[in-house]
Amino acid sequence: MFDKPYIIAEAAQGYAPINKSIPSIDIALLLVRAAASSGANAVKFQIIYVDELAEPGYQHYDLFKNLEMSVSDWSIIRNEAKNLSIDFHADIFGSRSLRVAKNINADALKIHSTSFFDRKLFRDASKLNKPIYMSLGGIRLNEICDFINNDLKKSRSNLILMHGFQSEPTPIEDNHLSRIPSLVKETGLEVGFMDHADGGGDDYINLSILALAYGVTYFEKHISLDRDLMLEDYVSAIAPQEFSTYVKAIKRLYPAIGSSDLRLSSKEKRYRDGAVKKIIANKNIKKGQKVKYSDITSIRRPKQTGLFDFSQVVNRIAKKNIKKGSLIKKGFIK
Repeated sequence: MFDKPYIIAEAAQGYAPINKSIPSIDIALLLVRAAASSGANAVKFQIIYVDELAEPGYQHYDLFKNLEMSVSDWSIIRNEAKNLSIDFHADIFGSRSLRVAKNINADALKIHSTSFFDRKLFRDASKLNKPIYMSLGGIRLNEICDFINNDLKKSRSNLILMHGFQSEPTPIEDNHLSRIPSLVKETGLEVGFMDHADGGGDDYINLSILALAYGVTYFEKHISLDRDLMLEDYVSAIAPQEFSTYVKAIKRLYPAIGSSDLRLSSKEKRYRDGAVKKIIANKNIKKGQKVKYSDITSIRRPKQTGLFDFSQVVNRIAKKNIKKGSLIKKGFIK
C-alpha cells in the first residue's frame, strides 16, 4: 500500500469542458498539476462513459456524455501525473472504464457506492492487483458485512473502505465521524474519509483533522482550479493554495496520533525520572523501625533511582539505618 498519511486530490468530474472552448483534457492536465503542486499523494478522476452510468433522460446524462474521453487522452493525463511524481487513481463504473484504467496503468482504483453492488466489477478490478477504494456512502452496515463475508475471499490488504457521502456540501452534523472506529471494528479493514465539507467554509480542513484523531490515514478531498469559476464538482472543492494548506496541516499533525501502545516511550521515561518526586527520609530512621508517614517526604531528584510510591514505604520496616535526607531505595525497606 501507500505511505501514510495518504491524501487524494479528488478531481472527480471537475474536468468537464468549459463552454466547448476549453476541452476536458486541458482542464484535467491543469488539475493534475494543481494536485502535484499542492503536495497531494494522488490525484483521482472519475473515468466516465455515459452508458455505464445513466440512460437518456437522466438529469446528468448530457454532463456524463460530455465527460467522455478516449484512452489516448486518459493516457496523456496519466503520464502527466507520472512525470510530476503524483499517483493517478481512477473511479471506475463498468467494464469500459475499468479497461481504460488497466490500459493506462492507474495506480489505484475506486469503486463508487453507485457501483457497490456490482460484484463482477469488483472481482474484475481485483484481478489487476491494485489498491481498491470502496465508497460506503449510502450503504447499510449489513450490506457492507455481506460484501466482506461473501465476496472478499482473498487478502484484504489491498482494500480500503471510504466513509462519507456528498450532499453538495455535506453539513457538518451529517459526517458521523464516530462511525469510523465502529466500521473498523465491524469489518477488520482500514477506513478512510471522504471530506465533503463546504469548500468555501471555515471548516475545509477541520473535519479531516477530526477524522485524523479517529485513526484515519487515507483522505479524499475535492480540488478545483478556482472556486469562483464554479466548475463541475466545485462545491466541496478547494483551490490549489487551500489544498496545499490542507495537505500540510494533515501531514504536520499526523505524528501526534502516535502509537496505541500504553507503555511509556523513552522520552516519557525521561520525563518521569525528572518530574516524579522520590521519597527521602525526613529524619533519621533506625534499622528495624516501622516507618511512619511523618518520617518521610518526597522531592524531585532526577537521574537517581529510588522509591516514589508512599505505600511501598509507610508501615514497612527499615532494613538498615537511613540518614535524614537520604533517598530511600528498594533495598532499604522490607
